[in-house]
Amino acid sequence: MMEGRIAVIVDGSPIVITVPYLFIEDFQNSEDYFKSDFKANMERMLRIIALIVAVYLPCIYVASQLYHLEFIPLKFLITVVNSVKGIPLSPGYEMFFTLLIFEILNQASVRMPKYVGMALSVVGALVLGETAVNAGIVSSPTVLIMALSGICLYSVPELVDSLAVLRFGLLVVAGTFGGFGIITASSFILIYLASLESFTVPFLSPYAPFLAQDIKDGIIMDRIDKMEDRPLSLKPKNKTRIKVNEKN
Repeated sequence: MMEGRIAVIVDGSPIVITVPYLFIEDFQNSEDYFKSDFKANMERMLRIIALIVAVYLPCIYVASQLYHLEFIPLKFLITVVNSVKGIPLSPGYEMFFTLLIFEILNQASVRMPKYVGMALSVVGALVLGETAVNAGIVSSPTVLIMALSGICLYSVPELVDSLAVLRFGLLVVAGTFGGFGIITASSFILIYLASLESFTVPFLSPYAPFLAQDIKDGIIMDRIDKMEDRPLSLKPKNKTRIKVNEKN
């Protein structure tokens, strides 16, 4: 509300939403404003890195195995080659199979009690993955990539469903066209996000279009006493957010 947003409250619902909703808000947390600047910025950077790992690690792994072996370090390549001996599935089908199992467990965990759900989705996927490795269906690096990608996925809980679909799409593109397909698909995704608006406000604000004043609370957060003005991207009538220098 202090930023100039509108709160939508529905009778009988425990959830309150604020509009406009921007992409940068997925990396912000209400607790960031009660921590030191350094710690809050480190956590925001970790969320962004985790999102990139969750989405791109599986498809990059598949593209590297199928089309770009020269980019894999020699020692790691030897480990991968030894681990995939006797595996009947290709790298693309391996990764697709393990990610599909993880998503099925994730959907099952949603319908279960909260204290059981998280253990079912993560631990269950690892147990099934280990069993699949011992059975010779998938390789151990594939299970490791799946587990790391799945854990990173929960660092941005608001985007779990969207990122899961995006991860499968990029995996298909990587298995078909390699690294060129990943770059091309990422470009189309970025163009699509830049074309979106939330209540007439560009979805990628304050970076597209770039607004220097609004980046004080962007990927890198400035000190709270420096955020005197409301975001320009929201087009507020009253531009003052807080008056830190007001004298009594």
